[in-house]
Amino acid sequence: MTTQEFSDQFDVLYNNIMSNQAPGLDEYEKSVFLTKAQYEIIKNYFNPKSNKNQEGFDDSPKRQIDFSNLMAAKKQTTAVTTPTTYVKFDSRSVLYEMPSDILFALNETAIVTENLKTRLITIVPISFEEYARILSKPYKQPLKNQGWRLLNTGMNGTTQARISEIVVKAGATVSDYIIRYVRRPKPIILTTLTETNVSLDGLTAVTECELDPILHPEILQRAVELAKNAYGGDLKSTVDLGQRSE
Repeated sequence: MTTQEFSDQFDVLYNNIMSNQAPGLDEYEKSVFLTKAQYEIIKNYFNPKSNKNQEGFDDSPKRQIDFSNLMAAKKQTTAVTTPTTYVKFDSRSVLYEMPSDILFALNETAIVTENLKTRLITIVPISFEEYARILSKPYKQPLKNQGWRLLNTGMNGTTQARISEIVVKAGATVSDYIIRYVRRPKPIILTTLTETNVSLDGLTAVTECELDPILHPEILQRAVELAKNAYGGDLKSTVDLGQRSE
């Protein structure tokens, strides 16, 4: 759908469901509900436990199509050497800045050199609890073709950033860090917001929905439900709506 189609169909569904009893919504208000609906659907569809079909990103061809417009990959060849608020917890680790627009990480790899041989290894996200448990054992190393990734935030120079702390076997050096991920979509903005002195995610220009068109009707339906609840729901319906899974 175009932004105009989103706006027109939002009005039709909203007026039908509210029987014209609720106050009309301006383009900014509709943009807020559409953007919130977009984020909710993405998060619920990515986690198979939180949607009715129990399908995550990799569980069906349709799910991959749903997310295809948001797929991205990035190679980091320069490590963060001067973080001002992040201290490496492990002497073996190398710090890399994660993409600023990342929503979910899918695959992570790294190029390492060990004993004059260079190879590709898989980077495995690891919880802090699991990391502490492994360090308490006699063998404190990642597997041969693996490295660990701990996630935190810190300052890369003067910029706030998500930091990947990559831990590899002692004696190995990391040259490249590659990540495939689902990026955060831009908000759905139906009209230029500069005149109203407001913004969505820091943006004010008209922005089309970046998700595959197959998801547009679901985003629209969810946005109308959010609007209905905001203007006519009670506390119970608000709680129930917050627990709803796609």
